[in-house]
Amino acid sequence: MKVAKRLSGKIWFFPAVLFLIVLVLGALQISGSSIGIYHEILYGENVKDENLLFNKPRAVRSDEWLVTTQLSLAQTQTGFAPVNENVGNGIDVSLLVDAPTTDLGQLFKPQNFGFFVAPPEVAFSLKWWLLAYLLVISVYFFVLALLPKRKMLAVLLSLAFLASPFIAWWYQYITVAPIYYALFGIVVVMKMLQASTIKKSVLWALLLAYIATSFALVLYPPFQIPTALFAVAFLAGHIIDSRSLIRKNIKPTLIGAGVAIIVAGIFTAVCLVPKLPIIETIANTAYPGNRITESGGFNPLLFMSSDTSPLAQSNSRAGAFTWLPNQSEGSNFLLVFLFLIPLLTFFVIKYRKVIPNFWTIIALVSLTAVFVAWLFIPGIDLLGKVTFLNRVPHERLLIGFGLINLLAIILFVKVYEQQKFKLVRYIPALYAGLILIIYVILNLYLAKTFPGFMGERWALVLAVPYSLIIYLVLKHKFNLAAALFLTFSIASVIFIHPVYVGMGILRDSELSNAIRQVDDGSSKRWVSDSLQLENFTAFNGMPSLSGVYVYPDTNIWKNDFPSSDVDKFNRYAHVHFRFDRNPNEQIEPALVQPSPDQLIPTIEPCDEFLQKNNVGYILTTETFTDEQAACAELVKYVPLPRANIYIYKLSY
Repeated sequence: MKVAKRLSGKIWFFPAVLFLIVLVLGALQISGSSIGIYHEILYGENVKDENLLFNKPRAVRSDEWLVTTQLSLAQTQTGFAPVNENVGNGIDVSLLVDAPTTDLGQLFKPQNFGFFVAPPEVAFSLKWWLLAYLLVISVYFFVLALLPKRKMLAVLLSLAFLASPFIAWWYQYITVAPIYYALFGIVVVMKMLQASTIKKSVLWALLLAYIATSFALVLYPPFQIPTALFAVAFLAGHIIDSRSLIRKNIKPTLIGAGVAIIVAGIFTAVCLVPKLPIIETIANTAYPGNRITESGGFNPLLFMSSDTSPLAQSNSRAGAFTWLPNQSEGSNFLLVFLFLIPLLTFFVIKYRKVIPNFWTIIALVSLTAVFVAWLFIPGIDLLGKVTFLNRVPHERLLIGFGLINLLAIILFVKVYEQQKFKLVRYIPALYAGLILIIYVILNLYLAKTFPGFMGERWALVLAVPYSLIIYLVLKHKFNLAAALFLTFSIASVIFIHPVYVGMGILRDSELSNAIRQVDDGSSKRWVSDSLQLENFTAFNGMPSLSGVYVYPDTNIWKNDFPSSDVDKFNRYAHVHFRFDRNPNEQIEPALVQPSPDQLIPTIEPCDEFLQKNNVGYILTTETFTDEQAACAELVKYVPLPRANIYIYKLSY
């Protein structure tokens, strides 16, 4: 008993227990992937999916189940080659997809290490949970760096951060990695500032170089920019607050900083310089391309309504809340910082000369003002150019508010736990009551405006948590407040992800078996006319013109489609075909653009374009008659409860 108590008091106890849980979940092949959506597509909702343990897959998370998951697992068919030759003329998946490859940059993506030593389903599950693990322990150590004696608070806040609606709806590498690398980087810099010897400083610097390189290789600026601005603002404030310590350790600090910058620069250059032509191609695409965001225009009521996140888990309710672009784009963090920063500002003004972390608080308030101004004030585009926020769509900037939210909680606890910083006795109840009134009014307005989203009862119930959390904080019940915050966070995300076992729906389905049987080692390419099935052939190791082109493959399209279509194929795109089935007309090849990230070549099933590109098979959900496609022979019919699949072999 004493040993257990002693172990539980160690700083590494929580990370160790959490890591064991990750290993168990990985071994059981359990993940939160929505890949089970294929069971609904192929078999329907009335046929039980034995691999679905809890909840339902989410179609809205298509970036996960349609793109990242499939392209990651498709790498097992290529020997983890950086360029997957089965998509178009070959797509380098080492940059934007977070797929496992033998590329040097993979050393900086530890979440993919399992693919090289474990079966694919186990490796995928480990990857799923490692992203969560790294996020949780980064928050945990960040909290302890500022509040070293509050391990329980660090545990509760780190789990609550993982359970943020924004994290759950956006859950993928490009979202969570910028956060955990920024927080790890901050903690390491803080350790460097404390290092009393050059040896310690250099060791910390080498770790920082690895973290900085890993951050750089995420290559998704809309999330990297806000997290980097947060890290810079925090460290600027912290360094000023720690100036006496830095003066004492000036030599180790400067040497460590120099080592970190040089090594990170070398690592990043070695990984990215060979990829510069691809990076340039991506930067010059029509989509996503060189997108510029203007300041202002974000809906302040949508920003304030994160307390309604539990209801947004319902597809029907979310659909009635027309302010939400979709559930992912409309998700947010549970923003209690809105009510803590005014109090921190009060403490800074009243106790300026003795308040701890004065400049860190100033940095926090300043960064908050910058982010808020960018969201809501039009015409300040110079600010966007200076801070690079003009490269961040407003919905993506919310990731920065999540970090501000976390820091505001930590700094408020750090200040308020000291007895000399007090509020008048009646303030906690009065302030919490004011928050309750604000959210009752806001929620009742939403209930009236969007009755399908929320009724009056929910409007009143959901107004309570924020006010109660703040009340407990102001009564010095920090752990209890954090526990309530965690509980409300879990209630806001518990129905988002399914609990799913394995990848059998992809690897062992009747459709995958049919594709492998028909192809039988052929070098002929495949095409499909289904968006949902666009990756199935490449996933099974067959060359395909259908699929996700994470950057343009212009050589495929430029010679056979009108020059006016350049912008249509110069983009990140889901490519699936549309075949003319009218035997009385012959159409000219054309490209259709139903949405910014889709490309649909509309073509005759026996068009010369297919012959020139060595297409030998069509995967379709509709039959062809001899009059519609004289060159096509039906070689496989896969009857499924929800969808009939036909495989045709082309002979020119």
